[in-house]
Amino acid sequence: MWRILGFSYTTNSMRRLLLFVYSFLLFQQQEIIAQDITCKCVSGEQKFKQVDTLFEQKEYDKAADVLAKIPTNTSSCKLEGLCYQLQFSLAKNKMEKADSLVEILQHSEIRKNCIEITMHYHFQLGNYFIKKEKNDEAMQQFILVKELAEQIKDTLFQIKGISRIAYVFNKMQQPEKAIEYDYMSLHLAEKINNQKIALSIYTNIQARFGVWFDITQDPKYLDSVRKIAIPTFQLAKKLNRKFEISQTYSVLSGVAFLEGKYEKGLILCDSGLMFLDRNKEFRLTHSLFTKKCDLYIALKDYKKANQYADSSLRYATLENSVLSLAYIYERMYEIAKLQGDFSSALSYHEKFIKIRDSVRTIEKTEKINELEQKYNKAQNEKTIKELSQAKQIASLRNKIYIAGIILALLIIFLIIIFNRQQTLKSKQENMEVEQRLNRARMNPHFFFNTLNSLQTYSMQENKDSKVARYLSKYAKIMRETLESTYKEMNSVEQEVDYLTNYLDIQKLRYPDKFEYHIDVDETVEPDETYVPSMIIQPFIENSIEHGLNTSQETGIINISITTNNNRLLINITDNGSGFTTDKKAREYPSRATQIIKDRLLLLNKKHKTDASYEIGKGDKDIGTSVKIILPLIHTHEGFNN
Repeated sequence: MWRILGFSYTTNSMRRLLLFVYSFLLFQQQEIIAQDITCKCVSGEQKFKQVDTLFEQKEYDKAADVLAKIPTNTSSCKLEGLCYQLQFSLAKNKMEKADSLVEILQHSEIRKNCIEITMHYHFQLGNYFIKKEKNDEAMQQFILVKELAEQIKDTLFQIKGISRIAYVFNKMQQPEKAIEYDYMSLHLAEKINNQKIALSIYTNIQARFGVWFDITQDPKYLDSVRKIAIPTFQLAKKLNRKFEISQTYSVLSGVAFLEGKYEKGLILCDSGLMFLDRNKEFRLTHSLFTKKCDLYIALKDYKKANQYADSSLRYATLENSVLSLAYIYERMYEIAKLQGDFSSALSYHEKFIKIRDSVRTIEKTEKINELEQKYNKAQNEKTIKELSQAKQIASLRNKIYIAGIILALLIIFLIIIFNRQQTLKSKQENMEVEQRLNRARMNPHFFFNTLNSLQTYSMQENKDSKVARYLSKYAKIMRETLESTYKEMNSVEQEVDYLTNYLDIQKLRYPDKFEYHIDVDETVEPDETYVPSMIIQPFIENSIEHGLNTSQETGIINISITTNNNRLLINITDNGSGFTTDKKAREYPSRATQIIKDRLLLLNKKHKTDASYEIGKGDKDIGTSVKIILPLIHTHEGFNN
């Protein structure tokens, strides 16, 4: 949700943002300012610590026995005991009991008691919402836990709240945010030198990177798993935490499987099994045997795959997890099918379907029971429900208003952006069409006059071979002119060939009027270097028609092409009449130079270059000099800036 809104995730800004959102949604629950922050259940303090240890060791039944012995002679002890009972019910998946405890705690005086119990209550309420698959509500509870812990400087509870925020983000398929919060909690754990908690966070980060890979399929996240495994191993061995060592080996074997390193994966699985207490850690043992089964399937060793599938089935049964049983039966079905044992495959498939259907039936029953409970509560506590509904409606209305405003602003913003893009696209398309037309717009007088010259020339005796040669040049000019409307670029070699044909035709029209020289520097690769098509011709035409045509002396046109500082330089000089102030004489050159200017503007816009040209007087103020500066463009290289 935060990423969609586009907020920055700095610690301070995130803190203010989350506080604002939570205050907006649950402002009625913020009556904690006047709480007594020193209250504790003194008589049950040691037993509560014992319960925490038993929960960590997953000794839930023993924890329940200790809870039963805690005195309830004070409201603090009673409320703290209820929070632990809720934790026990969630651990044992006794959701009906959890529903009842949440109802009792919500209508107790807990918010008017002490802040430590309030934190514990919101923490367990967040876990309750996770079980109910209500991630948004769970997130709100853990955010409040974090804020309350910061208020009383309880670093341990800060870590708990932040770690659960990371867990919820991971459930919501946002591993990048989960990892951000994991590192936040890791920093706090290292600050108080709690290596046990730090180790737990390291193992969580491993899993987050695995989820990130599943979402993106980017191999760099598998590298991240391997990197985070190093400090995890170091800390686990230092603390002699065999379970975490085994868990890390299990994760790395999964990485090896994904990378196709099946033999390495088997070795890692064996290493993980070596550290496990198989009489106690049924789930992880089942997971490692299942991984070995998958690895042997990949290696096409179906006999061994079947052996480890049997071992996995045994521990899935001990774990008493229907999902684990369904998974391994599916694997056994796959192995039997690959072995051609279709009778066994059918049997395993039927078991898999049976478990899957029973899970769906249980889920449906739970939903029905949940609806019935809500209905009964609504009937039994009508007044309370009405008040709660009124608050929910008001909250929902406010959220809808805000969502509507944000959506409207977003739509307006997108419309503006879309219209702007369409306008720019239309302008560019129009400019490109106009440039194609301009490239085709050679002076029509040139074509007609050339044809007249060829006609006159053909009537002279013994001129047939020259006429044929000039016609060929004329045809090439016509073809190149037409093709240039669709070709943005020409090689220097093509452009020189085009100019040579063009100048030879012009010499036919104006006999003995001018000579020309085209010099391509040795630093230029004619067939590998490219220029915009017909970029030089307008200047040559201008030089002949308005510079040399009226001159009494034989004109000279010099064209040089060279490179300098990663730029292509084209210099055109003549010894004609130079600039004139006559309006008619300047009308055509003005149009020609505007066309060139537009073409270079489009080139610069499209390719982020700085092409340009300069027109000035020639040496000793004789004739005209044109300098064209272009980017150095090579075949398959794009633009070398």
